[in-house]
Amino acid sequence: VEQSLGSDETYEILLPGRIDGMLSLERKRQRWEPTYHGAGKENRASYRYQGYDFAVLTINYPEQSQGAEMIFRGNSLFDKRRWVQDFEVDLASRDNYRLLALRGQRGGSRVIGYWYEVGGISTTSDSVAKVLDILGAFTRNTGASVVAVATNGRYEQVAEPLDEFVGSLQG
Repeated sequence: VEQSLGSDETYEILLPGRIDGMLSLERKRQRWEPTYHGAGKENRASYRYQGYDFAVLTINYPEQSQGAEMIFRGNSLFDKRRWVQDFEVDLASRDNYRLLALRGQRGGSRVIGYWYEVGGISTTSDSVAKVLDILGAFTRNTGASVVAVATNGRYEQVAEPLDEFVGSLQG
């Protein structure tokens, strides 16, 4: 992923059109509708790696205001009517992103890896992202993004390919 650090109005995280060893799925789009209030531009891409389809999403906040913030209790990476959260974890070997394991209301499983980019700094912590956001207001570096990668499957099946895929994205 690459940050576009234009003016605050144009801040966004850009997704690569091509990643070595991965097939870009230009027409493939997983049904995935997270809720992020007040977000600016969203960028989406899909890739195939080790037989799994990975949907990648960046949700960009050029500026944040009360109720239109990246770290907000009304925001969610998944539709809570369709999915139930099994667990969320920062694993020592995966400290560059957080992992959500979901179970479908009508069957199926999904795993989402995500992290925040705030003022050019990556973090997996809601608290650290909020502090960086506040500091950004003073330094006029207000751009913030959620970067998320989702794939269908159980955690035990997709953990290793997801870890490798996220590592490729984070470079």
